Amino acid sequence: MNPAKFSALGLLLGFIMSSHTAALTIVECVDGEGNTSYRDSCPPEMSEKSKKEFRGEPEPEIPPSAAEVASTHPVTLFVAPNCNACDLVRNLLQGREIPFAEKDASEDPEIQAELSEVTEGPLVVPTLTIGDIKITDYDKIKLETALSSVGFPESAE
Repeated sequence: MNPAKFSALGLLLGFIMSSHTAALTIVECVDGEGNTSYRDSCPPEMSEKSKKEFRGEPEPEIPPSAAEVASTHPVTLFVAPNCNACDLVRNLLQGREIPFAEKDASEDPEIQAELSEVTEGPLVVPTLTIGDIKITDYDKIKLETALSSVGFPESAE
């Protein structure tokens, strides 16, 4: 086989395969004089020497949206007024576009009882629940790691 034809075939296949084609069939055709060419099908004056099917790469899996992750790992933020750490947690969640429920534990006895159950006693704000994960206070690395560990998308920043 002519090395130039082989090189051209390699370039052609590389280009075709990079275009995310689902499947591609390459036919090696030979004419009456023994000349070889590669096509998708042989014309009537040529005979088929070989045929090979190539499959492109599968489409990448689309990661779940924040709303989809939140449906299996609901996020709840317990807060109190004038709480700077609460504001930082809220801003982090909003920056990553994570849907969450916010509960003010400053005056509502039912929310205080719920918070006490989550923290196993003390009323600490901010307290964030991500499914079964519980985080008290503001620790950006811990919060980011916990959110990512359950599949929430990274920040758009």
